[in-house]
Amino acid sequence: MDKICVKDSENHEIESKSSRIKWIDALKGFAIILVVVSHVAERYYKFDLIPSSTPMFQMIYNIIYSFHMPLFMTISGFLFQLSYMVPAWEEKKGRYWKHWWNLAIVYTGFSILLWLTKRMFSDDLLHPVTMMDIVLIWIKPIGHMWYLYVLLIIYLIFYSTRKVNMWIKLITSLCLCLASTFIKINWFGLYYLMRYSFFFYIGIILFIYSDLFFHRLKGWIIVAVSFLAFAIGVVVWLHGNSTERYFGIQLIVGLGVSVGLIWAFKNVSFLGSSQLLELISQYSLEIYILHQYSVVVMTKVMSVMEVYVYIAYLSNVVVSIGVVIIGVELLKKINVYELFFKPIYRQG
Repeated sequence: MDKICVKDSENHEIESKSSRIKWIDALKGFAIILVVVSHVAERYYKFDLIPSSTPMFQMIYNIIYSFHMPLFMTISGFLFQLSYMVPAWEEKKGRYWKHWWNLAIVYTGFSILLWLTKRMFSDDLLHPVTMMDIVLIWIKPIGHMWYLYVLLIIYLIFYSTRKVNMWIKLITSLCLCLASTFIKINWFGLYYLMRYSFFFYIGIILFIYSDLFFHRLKGWIIVAVSFLAFAIGVVVWLHGNSTERYFGIQLIVGLGVSVGLIWAFKNVSFLGSSQLLELISQYSLEIYILHQYSVVVMTKVMSVMEVYVYIAYLSNVVVSIGVVIIGVELLKKINVYELFFKPIYRQG
C-alpha cells in the first residue's frame, strides 16, 4: 500500500477514527445541497417551464454540474482512505465489505423503485425507462442511481489496487478522465467511471498527504488556483455551454474548485463548523436517493399555484431536502429505517 504520511500537529481530528470530522460533514452537507439545487434547475430548464428564466436555470445547472460530482467523488475518496485503509486494511476489511454489500442492496432496491416510478409517471420525467431497463440495472444504472453504481465499482478498483504504485494509479486515472470526453456510451457506467475515478483518487491522496495540503502548502496558492479554475468555467458558462463539452476543461474546473472548497471548509471556521450543514450531511445518502421524487411533485404544485418562479425554485430546494429528512426520521421512529438504508447492519 502507498506510504501514509498523515501528520496533523495542529488538529488531531484526522488521526481520530472514532469521532466524526466536523468539517468533512459540513462539506458533505454543502455538496448534497448543490445536488438538489442543480437537479431542480435542471428540471426547470430542460422542461422549459418558465421560458423567460430558462437561460438563468441553465447557467445554474452548468455551473454546479462542472464541479459538484468531482467534489462528491473527492470527498468519497478521502473518506474511503480514512474509513478502510487507516491504520491498516487488514483491520478494516470486514467493515469495508459490510459497507459495500449494504450499498449494493440499497442500490438494487432503490433502482427498482426508481424504475417503477418512471414507468408510472413517464410523462413527468426527463428520462423515461423501458421494460428492459429493470433487467439491466447491474449493467446500465437508471437515472441518478449511477452514482451509487459507479461508487461500488470504484470501491472494488481501489480495494484491489491498494498495493499498486501511487503514480501509476494517478496517471492512469488522469488519462481515463481526459479520455472520457470522447466516450458516448455508458454501459457499466463507463463514462462516469472513467471521469470520476481520478477525483476519487485525488481524495485518497489528499488524505495521505493532508499535512502538506492543509498546513505546509500556502493557502493563497490553493485559493488562487481555485479561483483561476472557476474563472475558466465562467468563460464557458457565459456562453451557455457545459464544461463537459471541452477536452480537459471539466477536469480543470472540477479539480480546482473541489480542492479549493475542501481547503476552505478545513481552514475557514464558519464553513467547517456549520451546524446546519452538519445536520444535512447526516442524511446525504437518503437525500441523494430520494430528493428527485419531491422535486417532481413540488414542481407540479408550484406550477399549479403559479408561485413566482424564483420563490418556487427556492421552495422546491428547501422542501425537497426537508421532506426527506422528516421521512427518514419517521422511518427511524417506526424502526424500519435500517430495513431500507442499512439492511446489512441490521444483521449485526
